[in-house]
Amino acid sequence: MNSIISSLTKSFPRIRRSLRTMALLLAPFLIAGCIPEGITLPESPLLRNLERKSGLIAYVGTDYNIYTIDQGGGNQTAVTVDGSPPSTSSPTRIYQFPTWSPVDDRLAFVGISGPGGSIDDISVYTASPDGRNTQAISTHPDELSYYLYWTPDGENISFLALSENGSQQVLKMVSADGGETQVVDTGNPYYWDWSPDGRQLIIHEGSPPGGRISFIFPGDEIREEGTSHDPARFHAPAYSPDGQFVLLAVQDSSGADELILADSLGRKIRTLASYEGSVAFAWSPDGKKIAYITDQDLNTLGTLGPLTMLEIERPDEQQVISNGLVYAFFWSPDSEKLAYFEPTIPAEAVNSGSDSPPVFFRTFVRELGEADSELVTSFLPTDEFARMIPVFDQYHRTDTIWSPDSRFLVLSVIASNGNSSIWVVPASGAITPRYIADGLLAFWSWR
Repeated sequence: MNSIISSLTKSFPRIRRSLRTMALLLAPFLIAGCIPEGITLPESPLLRNLERKSGLIAYVGTDYNIYTIDQGGGNQTAVTVDGSPPSTSSPTRIYQFPTWSPVDDRLAFVGISGPGGSIDDISVYTASPDGRNTQAISTHPDELSYYLYWTPDGENISFLALSENGSQQVLKMVSADGGETQVVDTGNPYYWDWSPDGRQLIIHEGSPPGGRISFIFPGDEIREEGTSHDPARFHAPAYSPDGQFVLLAVQDSSGADELILADSLGRKIRTLASYEGSVAFAWSPDGKKIAYITDQDLNTLGTLGPLTMLEIERPDEQQVISNGLVYAFFWSPDSEKLAYFEPTIPAEAVNSGSDSPPVFFRTFVRELGEADSELVTSFLPTDEFARMIPVFDQYHRTDTIWSPDSRFLVLSVIASNGNSSIWVVPASGAITPRYIADGLLAFWSWR
């Protein structure tokens, strides 16, 4: 994703211009601390050492190596050690896209290397979080591999690669232990979700007016079963955690857009929401609820608009979580909280008259059952984090910013000293955010 959303709303022209060029113009800017509506306490120096740890955080360091670390900033381990920043004058080796296995503590990531500004090796790797057992499981020097997606059983890794001429995205799959890489499908753009049993995937390829929604069955011979749906504007379809249902955005017989609940064969059960424009959605981990954002601006990359939640058993009782301009959200593992981002420009930046002032992400957490959301922090995202946000609905299937115990968020931030850095933020908003390392992009483990 080489650019960020071109427009938020017509009433916010400065934000619109800034988000369009955000990936190129991210500049050092003061990170705002925790800004809850109640009292915020400074962190005790002992807290990070004494608090119960939950999982591990994997991140790309500013030296382009992959690291793991705990939420207190301890037990930092280099998974790779030979990374180096991009250069046109010396050999480069960078590692990207750290992705945790859903069933154990293994990591997958991509390594890219070459002499002085060129590329001669692109490989997908797996490794233990301590850097042991690192192996290249798929190597394709002529195709850029990116966006890794483990199968639910942890036995295989699916990923996207760009074709040599860059016109197609190629879906590939390889055993997590290495072996022959299989081409599964092609399209542009391309999104998918694995069924919970890992036997099939549902894909959305292309853009209206056109595209397809199909089921694909991997194996020695790949089989595809199409659906009768005409896709609306959305990214990734979504299986329910138990595999009984799928969420799809389709056009009805009159051409109107609707978010639907379908059965495991793709047959429509009911309409959950009617909308105009585009939509992004995700199931809660317990499969009882969904949340979605709708955006009326067809020119936007991603979605930006109100955030709504509903319970599948009571779809008519929808709850608006935010009427603001929500850019992305992530469910907590316990399904009791939603973390979401609203872009904003600080007043001092607006007053500076810049055509492209920095865009901060106001970070809110809504605990379901509460009437209001908590503003837990505001931050300037790293370039790498900002690129992920427009397609957060696809990343929601493979990566999380939540700790496994649903108490903390990990954010990738441009700090006050201008460095790209990794911060842990309490979801309660009661304690100030905690710096743990310099880094470009971080995700928490599932376990």
